[in-house]
Amino acid sequence: MSRLLRNALLAALLALAALLLPSTVRAAEPQTSLTAPAATTPGAPAEPTAWSVGVSPEEQAAAVKPFEEGNAFLKDSLFKLAASKYREALGHWDHPGIHFNLALALFSLDQPEQVYVHLKAAIAYGEGPFDADKVERAKAYLTLLEQQLTPVVVTCDQPGTAVRMDGQVLFTAPGKYEAWVRSGEHTWSASKPGYELTQRTLVLKPKTPVTIKLQVYVADELTTSKRRYSGWVPAIPMMIGAAVLGGGVAMNFVAQDTMKQFESELDDGCDLSSDEPSCAPSSDANDLKQQAEMFQVISVIGMATGGAAIATGLVLLSFNRKSTYRLTPEELEEKRRQDAQAQKTAFVPLIGPGLVGLSASGSF
Repeated sequence: MSRLLRNALLAALLALAALLLPSTVRAAEPQTSLTAPAATTPGAPAEPTAWSVGVSPEEQAAAVKPFEEGNAFLKDSLFKLAASKYREALGHWDHPGIHFNLALALFSLDQPEQVYVHLKAAIAYGEGPFDADKVERAKAYLTLLEQQLTPVVVTCDQPGTAVRMDGQVLFTAPGKYEAWVRSGEHTWSASKPGYELTQRTLVLKPKTPVTIKLQVYVADELTTSKRRYSGWVPAIPMMIGAAVLGGGVAMNFVAQDTMKQFESELDDGCDLSSDEPSCAPSSDANDLKQQAEMFQVISVIGMATGGAAIATGLVLLSFNRKSTYRLTPEELEEKRRQDAQAQKTAFVPLIGPGLVGLSASGSF
């Protein structure tokens, strides 16, 4: 499923939910004033509020005009223009009511991540800036949004590294990015002049927190070499072959000695060296002959088998030469994690009276 289709389905789901749930922001009316409801009571003194502390009267007044213009655009369903005016107003005064109305405009622009951010900012002070039911409506819609978003933390501590998500710059390292991101497939990247590009693609699940630490590497760090298999793989058939070959050679000497014993008995008992032997070989002599022949067969088999095993080991050894290849940043990080884990694990032999074993220890 393409990202465009997923986004369209998500927008349709949010719109349907907003129509079906009467307590969502879809049913809420925009904030019409930047004055707290209590302060609008006739005769009530104007008191400073938590969201006005540190904001000069001039800045507060400067926020009113773009806020009211944004309300007019919102009423006429000109959501982009409304959002632009609300952001202008926020530049003067970080007011919960402006955040609330901006969330209404962004909802219609299919920007659930930004809707979530501004609704959170809108309810930061509770019901103070609003009519009584607006906070509950905002909380209801936040709950709905959290079913479609994923909390993401992205970090990078290498100075000068540009960190992006789906091609959009998040920050230049060192830094940290925290946000609720639309669930689905996203790609994060880190780039820096003179370093290889690092990319990480993940499929985000709703409400499942994800932490991503990005790092860039020079080309040499990503270049490594390895053998096809461990060094003991060709060594084993070579050692076995040498042992079998040695056994075959030894058996050949045994066969020759046995045959000499057979011939010696014939010479002693039957005058084998004469043209006409005086008697037939005895049963003991025949046994020696059969043994000599059997030892010779075993010798030939042993030498042939041992030679074949050694040849196999040599072939494996030739195939096991180191080859150079490039790792991806993800593969390098996984390799380092595995190496670090292997260093934390230790094996100690246990030998004592009535005890033979192996003890393993490690940290996790």
